[in-house]
Amino acid sequence: MFRNFRIKKKYRQGKNQDILSYLEPIRTLPSQKILDIGCGKGNYICNLFNIGFENVTGIDKFIPEEIDYGFGVKIYKKSLEELSHNNYDLIMMHHVLEHMDRQIEELKFCHRLLKRKGCLLVRIPIANKAWEIFRENWVQLDAPRHFFIHTLKSFNILAEKTGFKIKKTIFDSTDFQFLGSKLYQKDIPLHSDDNESLPYEGIFTSNEIKKYTLKADRWNKRCEGDQARFYLFKD
Repeated sequence: MFRNFRIKKKYRQGKNQDILSYLEPIRTLPSQKILDIGCGKGNYICNLFNIGFENVTGIDKFIPEEIDYGFGVKIYKKSLEELSHNNYDLIMMHHVLEHMDRQIEELKFCHRLLKRKGCLLVRIPIANKAWEIFRENWVQLDAPRHFFIHTLKSFNILAEKTGFKIKKTIFDSTDFQFLGSKLYQKDIPLHSDDNESLPYEGIFTSNEIKKYTLKADRWNKRCEGDQARFYLFKD
């Protein structure tokens, strides 16, 4: 049963804080219907359910099979066009859109799936100051997995073409834009041969990591970070 679904306490608390901070700007209610697109095993919706959100669902057409955690919490192996229209209060895409090659069509499907005045939350990399500095070594390029990397201007155009209005934009980049890009400049991969993430502590000093963390915060405040979340509204 889903209530027995557990992950490490530290990880679970961190994810709860993350997802609540993502939903706070739009005052999402626990009773509202939420869909997470490209959710994998469904960490976000599982954490939402554990803190009181009872109407949460995920879809991911690339999972091996559907997952049923119980209590109505399910991950469907489906594409957007297979879902009913005018059904959701909130749809989330957490670093998913950049992996889609038909972005206009996918956002139009989201528009149809949302209820009137529903919200689409999109988190994506943004070609911004880090791109200007690191260019081909910018870690968020992530070719060939990322089909499109938007600027602020291009994403606004995409939203307008698909019937949405962006009402809020929050930059939430991290020190990854510096640390990951610096690794690429040094010709060091992000992962070892067994796909484990390399520890930054073995390559950068604690002072360097702290400096880049503070720098990311400053860039976010100036809307210069390399990733952001957008709150797009229907109608």
